[in-house]
Amino acid sequence: MRVKGEKVLGRPPGEVWSALHNPDTLSRAIPGGGTVQQIEAGTFSVAVEASVMGMKATYEGEVRFADETPDSYCRVLVSGEGPLGPVSGEGELLLSESGDGSLVKYDFNADMGGGLGWLGGGVAKKMVERFLEGVGYKV
Repeated sequence: MRVKGEKVLGRPPGEVWSALHNPDTLSRAIPGGGTVQQIEAGTFSVAVEASVMGMKATYEGEVRFADETPDSYCRVLVSGEGPLGPVSGEGELLLSESGDGSLVKYDFNADMGGGLGWLGGGVAKKMVERFLEGVGYKV
Protein backbone atom coordinates (compact mmCIF):
# COMPACT_ATOMS: atom_id res chain seq x y z
CA MET A 1 0.00 0.00 0.00
CA ARG A 2 1.32 3.42 -0.93
CA VAL A 3 0.77 6.45 1.31
CA LYS A 4 1.80 9.77 -0.17
CA GLY A 5 1.07 13.37 0.70
CA GLU A 6 2.27 16.55 2.33
CA LYS A 7 1.63 18.35 5.59
CA VAL A 8 2.44 21.86 6.80
CA LEU A 9 3.77 21.93 10.38
CA GLY A 10 4.15 24.94 12.66
CA ARG A 11 7.84 24.38 13.38
CA PRO A 12 10.85 25.16 11.18
CA PRO A 13 12.62 22.22 9.49
CA GLY A 14 15.46 22.11 12.04
CA GLU A 15 13.00 21.69 14.92
CA VAL A 16 11.00 19.04 13.05
CA TRP A 17 14.24 17.19 12.29
CA SER A 18 15.24 17.27 15.97
CA ALA A 19 11.77 16.05 16.98
CA LEU A 20 12.04 13.12 14.55
CA HIS A 21 15.22 12.04 16.32
CA ASN A 22 13.92 12.47 19.89
CA PRO A 23 12.49 9.28 21.46
CA ASP A 24 10.20 11.21 23.85
CA THR A 25 8.69 13.27 21.01
CA LEU A 26 8.28 10.17 18.86
CA SER A 27 6.50 8.35 21.72
CA ARG A 28 4.01 11.20 22.11
CA ALA A 29 3.46 11.48 18.34
CA ILE A 30 2.49 7.84 17.74
CA PRO A 31 -1.30 7.62 17.22
CA GLY A 32 -2.76 5.51 20.01
CA GLY A 33 0.43 5.73 22.03
CA GLY A 34 3.67 3.86 22.08
CA THR A 35 7.11 3.59 23.53
CA VAL A 36 10.29 4.47 21.69
CA GLN A 37 13.85 3.78 22.73
CA GLN A 38 16.93 4.85 20.82
CA ILE A 39 19.19 1.92 19.89
CA GLU A 40 21.82 4.02 18.11
CA ALA A 41 21.90 7.27 16.14
CA GLY A 42 18.91 7.23 13.78
CA THR A 43 17.62 3.80 14.91
CA PHE A 44 14.81 3.23 17.40
CA SER A 45 12.97 0.27 18.89
CA VAL A 46 9.24 0.91 18.95
CA ALA A 47 6.23 -0.68 20.65
CA VAL A 48 2.91 0.59 19.27
CA GLU A 49 -0.62 -0.26 20.32
CA ALA A 50 -2.85 -0.72 17.29
CA SER A 51 -6.61 -1.17 17.27
CA VAL A 52 -8.38 -2.83 14.36
CA MET A 53 -12.14 -3.33 14.50
CA GLY A 54 -12.10 -3.21 18.30
CA MET A 55 -9.18 -5.63 18.69
CA LYS A 56 -6.11 -4.13 20.34
CA ALA A 57 -2.66 -5.49 19.72
CA THR A 58 0.87 -4.38 20.53
CA TYR A 59 3.36 -4.30 17.69
CA GLU A 60 7.08 -4.29 18.36
CA GLY A 61 9.62 -3.31 15.78
CA GLU A 62 12.25 -0.92 14.59
CA VAL A 63 12.34 2.43 12.82
CA ARG A 64 15.54 3.53 11.13
CA PHE A 65 16.39 6.78 9.38
CA ALA A 66 18.87 6.33 6.51
CA ASP A 67 20.53 8.44 3.83
CA GLU A 68 19.99 11.49 5.99
CA THR A 69 20.54 15.07 4.93
CA PRO A 70 19.95 16.90 8.23
CA ASP A 71 16.97 19.25 8.33
CA SER A 72 15.79 18.26 4.86
CA TYR A 73 15.68 14.56 3.81
CA CYS A 74 15.77 10.97 4.99
CA ARG A 75 14.61 7.52 4.06
CA VAL A 76 12.57 5.77 6.74
CA LEU A 77 12.71 1.99 7.16
CA VAL A 78 10.10 0.31 9.36
CA SER A 79 9.70 -3.31 10.42
CA GLY A 80 7.53 -4.89 13.06
CA GLU A 81 5.56 -7.87 14.19
CA GLY A 82 2.36 -8.28 16.15
CA PRO A 83 -0.53 -10.67 16.63
CA LEU A 84 -2.50 -9.13 13.74
CA GLY A 85 0.34 -9.72 11.25
CA PRO A 86 3.69 -8.32 10.15
CA VAL A 87 4.40 -4.73 9.14
CA SER A 88 7.22 -3.46 6.97
CA GLY A 89 7.76 -0.37 4.93
CA GLU A 90 10.10 2.10 3.37
CA GLY A 91 9.61 5.69 2.47
CA GLU A 92 10.97 9.19 2.20
CA LEU A 93 10.49 12.40 4.16
CA LEU A 94 11.39 15.71 2.54
CA LEU A 95 11.34 18.84 4.71
CA SER A 96 11.42 22.40 3.43
CA GLU A 97 10.63 25.85 4.82
CA SER A 98 7.06 27.08 4.52
CA GLY A 99 6.35 30.48 6.03
CA ASP A 100 7.10 30.21 9.75
CA GLY A 101 6.99 26.41 9.62
CA SER A 102 7.80 23.40 7.48
CA LEU A 103 6.33 21.61 4.54
CA VAL A 104 6.80 17.87 4.99
CA LYS A 105 6.34 15.72 1.90
CA TYR A 106 6.09 11.98 2.50
CA ASP A 107 5.97 8.95 0.23
CA PHE A 108 5.80 5.50 1.83
CA ASN A 109 5.23 1.98 0.63
CA ALA A 110 3.95 -0.24 3.42
CA ASP A 111 3.20 -3.94 3.57
CA MET A 112 0.74 -4.69 6.36
CA GLY A 113 -0.32 -8.28 6.84
CA GLY A 114 -3.24 -9.82 8.67
CA GLY A 115 -5.77 -7.55 10.37
CA LEU A 116 -3.79 -4.38 9.67
CA GLY A 117 -4.01 -5.03 5.94
CA TRP A 118 -7.73 -4.27 6.17
CA LEU A 119 -7.07 -0.67 7.14
CA GLY A 120 -6.61 0.56 3.62
CA GLY A 121 -4.72 3.60 2.36
CA GLY A 122 -7.13 6.21 3.74
CA VAL A 123 -6.74 5.12 7.35
CA ALA A 124 -2.97 4.63 6.96
CA LYS A 125 -2.66 8.16 5.53
CA LYS A 126 -4.58 9.62 8.49
CA MET A 127 -2.25 7.78 10.88
CA VAL A 128 0.82 9.23 9.12
CA GLU A 129 -0.67 12.74 9.22
CA ARG A 130 -1.54 12.42 12.94
CA PHE A 131 2.02 11.27 13.61
CA LEU A 132 3.45 14.26 11.72
CA GLU A 133 1.13 16.62 13.61
CA GLY A 134 2.49 15.15 16.85
CA VAL A 135 6.06 15.69 15.69
CA GLY A 136 5.23 19.26 14.63
CA TYR A 137 3.47 20.19 17.86
CA LYS A 138 5.28 22.81 19.95
CA VAL A 139 5.34 21.91 23.63
